[in-house]
Amino acid sequence: MEANTDPFIPGFGQFHGIPQRTLPDDCVEYTLIIIDQTSDQTAIRAELEKVKQTAEKFVEGVTADYIWQRDSFQLELAESEAVGWCLRGKTEYGDSVDDEWLIVWILRELTRNIPNLWLRVYDTDGEFLLIEAASTLPRWLNPEIADNRVWIHDANLLAIPLTATPVPIDHIKPAAYSLTLKEAYSILVSDSRALLQRIHLVEEEAFYRLARYPKAIQGHLHYAEALVPRTCAMVLHEAPESIAAAVEAFYLRDPISLKSLKPMNHFPPRDMATISVKFTKVLYAQLKSQEFEPPSEGGFKASHDMPNANAIGMKLACGFEMLISDNAAPQISSEARKNMVRRVKDILLKKTPPTNEEISSWPRRIDDENWLDINYEELERNLSGQNADPPSSSRGAKEVESGWGDKQAEETLKKMVKRFEAFLNDEDAGAEGAEVGDIDSDDGSDDGHNEESDDSDEDKEVSFDEVEFSRMMREMMGMPTQPRGDGEEEGGNEEAKIREVMAEVEEELKEAGVIERGKSMAKIQEARGGGDGDVSDHGDGEVNIDYALAKNMLESFKGQGGLPGPGGNLLAQMGIALPRDEPEDGKNHEANSK
Repeated sequence: MEANTDPFIPGFGQFHGIPQRTLPDDCVEYTLIIIDQTSDQTAIRAELEKVKQTAEKFVEGVTADYIWQRDSFQLELAESEAVGWCLRGKTEYGDSVDDEWLIVWILRELTRNIPNLWLRVYDTDGEFLLIEAASTLPRWLNPEIADNRVWIHDANLLAIPLTATPVPIDHIKPAAYSLTLKEAYSILVSDSRALLQRIHLVEEEAFYRLARYPKAIQGHLHYAEALVPRTCAMVLHEAPESIAAAVEAFYLRDPISLKSLKPMNHFPPRDMATISVKFTKVLYAQLKSQEFEPPSEGGFKASHDMPNANAIGMKLACGFEMLISDNAAPQISSEARKNMVRRVKDILLKKTPPTNEEISSWPRRIDDENWLDINYEELERNLSGQNADPPSSSRGAKEVESGWGDKQAEETLKKMVKRFEAFLNDEDAGAEGAEVGDIDSDDGSDDGHNEESDDSDEDKEVSFDEVEFSRMMREMMGMPTQPRGDGEEEGGNEEAKIREVMAEVEEELKEAGVIERGKSMAKIQEARGGGDGDVSDHGDGEVNIDYALAKNMLESFKGQGGLPGPGGNLLAQMGIALPRDEPEDGKNHEANSK
């Protein structure tokens, strides 16, 4: 019997070191297969060729103006021992997570129109779609067994349950273990495929970011004015996608690559032209945020008060110079970057710089940079559902009615409130906080959950027990807890005492700003649907409660000052990551916004 060499299995024998990652950082990989029990491998290969052509045509249409951070979406026909013929692709997205989610959206749309197409997508972290939906996962679907269990088919997210896997002879319950690709494929082509689960809550969370596409493709772009050498303008006009390589060369510069800036042989700072340059927001933020003093030998004269167009143009010219030099940083030596360097050099050799007349005919667009800054006054207005700007005729009626300045901000804040309410309803969360369930891989007691049981608590409302709340507040304030009586007289006295304590607590909450003046606990209950009064009189109750909740959570997070704390930890448990809080120093406003 061959000795076991797996260092993570008991009795493995000699230790062979920690296994290395199969994917580099910031990389997403995807596998597409055809499930057709009536076709042989030859027919499947022919069908995959058609899928590849369809995918390339679709991607070309939706990403015609898009700029990929590093690699673009790409598929290659491959044959593997596990699944036979399949399509595989790998994309490095660098710092642009938007590229990764764009690929997920493209893949999901492909399955919508190709009935027999199944696919899985994963990155360096593994099944990142499950990570995105971590707060809604059933207990049996834990990271220990998630590999190769999650597939996308017909635009749905499907999971292979424990009941679909073969039960070992020495086990009574279905075994909980991670599947290999071959085992997952065997389940998909067998009758066990009918057992696959579509858990709606998990799918909703995993695909939450995809709701913005395809409109978000244009929203990721940013146009800015730049004063660049004429040769640089020529390259950007002929190959707009080269901007990503130039920005990354500048962003990842090292002392060796900076040596190429002393002569500036290819993009010297003379014969300048002002053009409109297309970035992605990630690329523009990377370029804008860098404080950079170019070598004086290169000819650029940088200063802190130079116009933005001059600074952007100077950084771009330096980025292109470092990109095509022999001293380019090793981080940008991928095959895609080598191809881009060859193309830029080819343009410099074969093309002539544009004239002023030609440049004047190019499209010109300059976008606002407000998205780089966080305006807390506007955030306050958005939280309260109010818009300080008067409605204009150019804005749609729906946008004016909503009172939100940013639709995405509205969705994010509402999602935070929704998740917090779900946290309050979590039966596993007690006074000590959220209890972490047993995720032992041998425990398969939850493997029989179906869609109905997983979604049964989806619409549960936040409950409020006044009696229990009163008892807890008595204990917190050191007051004796009154025993519960059985008679009506004792019950009436107890109720009167409870109301007295509730009035005191309510006054304390009003002083703390948790409850607005003029709004009692009873009114809040009515707004939630628990009262019998006229709901129309308190129609803004839910908005005020959600506003107070979101406001207090954000203030708690802000009070941490960038350090770990209860607010940040609680938001992290709900899968919400907030940006860091910037100092409010007006003099350093520009530097902080970078």
